[in-house]
Amino acid sequence: MKILVTGADGFLGSKTVKYLKDRGYNVTAHTQDVRQSLPYETYDVLYHFAAELGGIKGINNNLWDIAGNIELDR
Repeated sequence: MKILVTGADGFLGSKTVKYLKDRGYNVTAHTQDVRQSLPYETYDVLYHFAAELGGIKGINNNLWDIAGNIELDR
C-alpha cells in the first residue's frame, strides 16, 4: 500500500510518518509546497496535514488556498 503524507515535517505529519514506517508501510513524506512539487503518482491513502500553503498570500486569498487543497485531493 502506497501512502502519501503531506506536511510531513510538522508535528502530526512527522508522528504519522514514523508510525506508518515502523509498521512497514510504503510512505512518501512530502514537506514542500504541493503546488510546486506534488509527486504525480498514484497513492492508496492520503494523509493531508499540510498547513497554510501560501503564508500571507493564502491568508489574503482564501480561494487560492482552498484550490491548492482541492488540487492535492484529485
